Amino acid sequence: MTTLERNVNNSIPLLQNKRSVLGSLTNRPLNQINTLKQKNVNQEINNCKVLRKQKQPNLGTIQLKQSQERIRKRGEISQQTKTTKKRFRKNQKSKSNPKKEKKKFQQRKKSKKDQKVKKAKTKSHPIDPKEISKITDIHRPFSKLPEHVTEIADEITQNMRIKEKQDHIGEDFLQKQSQVNANMREILVDWLCDVHINFEFKTETLYLTAKLLDKFLLLKPVPINRLQLVGITALLIASKYQEVNTPDIEEFVLVANGAFTLKELLKMEIVMLTVLRFRVTYVSPYFFLQIYLKAAGIELISEEFHTLKFLSNYFLELTLLKSYFRKFCPSKLAASSLYLAIKTLNLNSNSNFNSIGNKNVLHKSGQNSKCWSNTLTHYTKFHTEQIIDCVILISTLSNQLLNFGQSEENQTPNIKKKYSHPDFYSVAMMKIPLIKKN
Repeated sequence: MTTLERNVNNSIPLLQNKRSVLGSLTNRPLNQINTLKQKNVNQEINNCKVLRKQKQPNLGTIQLKQSQERIRKRGEISQQTKTTKKRFRKNQKSKSNPKKEKKKFQQRKKSKKDQKVKKAKTKSHPIDPKEISKITDIHRPFSKLPEHVTEIADEITQNMRIKEKQDHIGEDFLQKQSQVNANMREILVDWLCDVHINFEFKTETLYLTAKLLDKFLLLKPVPINRLQLVGITALLIASKYQEVNTPDIEEFVLVANGAFTLKELLKMEIVMLTVLRFRVTYVSPYFFLQIYLKAAGIELISEEFHTLKFLSNYFLELTLLKSYFRKFCPSKLAASSLYLAIKTLNLNSNSNFNSIGNKNVLHKSGQNSKCWSNTLTHYTKFHTEQIIDCVILISTLSNQLLNFGQSEENQTPNIKKKYSHPDFYSVAMMKIPLIKKN
């Protein structure tokens, strides 16, 4: 037989066996086949579950073991630290000398006392507990008026005190300016006061324009030919923020007598707002002055109150002209202007609220009477020793302007012209005392 025939004879029985197996499968019904498959699958699933249970231990036991180990480690660390501290103390006692320790202790005491004295000088002077009863509640007469928000008035003032420290500019805000000078800024602010009077804006807009101008000069250098444009844009932004009915933009261009065009004004407005990052809300000293006037102890309807109000506003607006007043915070400027106004009118601010009508009483003060009451120290948070530097500067400036205006009428500042009008009780023409430091 050939090899081919042998291979064929061997393969015949294998084929017969396969056919028999296939025949047996084909002869079985489909239900039996499906049941067999399901049994095999269920057995495999059960085997997997058993294996998982054997491999994975209980999670609760693992967490307990981990927490026990942590506690044990912490205890060991604490014991080690205690032992090291004891050893360190023993070594110190053995090395240290008692004489040196006494000297060090005395030096520490002196340094602590010096620190306390410095803090007491910087902080406001505390009021005696006996004199706390003399402090009057300035919000009590306005409790029924909802626009005064007497319930949260103290919280608002505290918030403003925090914000004024954040937005403080400082005296050296013109360091970046190579062409602009402090005298140039003074001329610009005086001209802006005249424009402010002609447009009949609020007093808040004037303070906001000065703040925006100083903030812009702090951040970006300005050439001389663009300084007037910067000032008028600051006034434009402030009027949009404060006023209800603002004039047309073309009127701001006409005021400058063709120094710039309308397109240049609009471009500068965009530049200023981008440099300031659209931050236009700032704390004004006028806000603090309105609160301090209530604490002055004067009847609000009387003529004396109006003279005090106009005089303090005059002193406060004079601080906008000079750049060296920017080193003082707005609350201190308001307190110092009110102090100087009370001093010039020679008023005693010790009066309390009456039982009838809940109004303040005014009376003239003598030479030895107290000018700055406990209510003013309570609400201003300043003692006379803290504001005396600012008061001296304002008094010298106002006296200079008084003598300056008598000789040269054409060059008098617009603020003095404004407050020398009889509508403002001609407050700028009063004799102001020269205050000196004791």
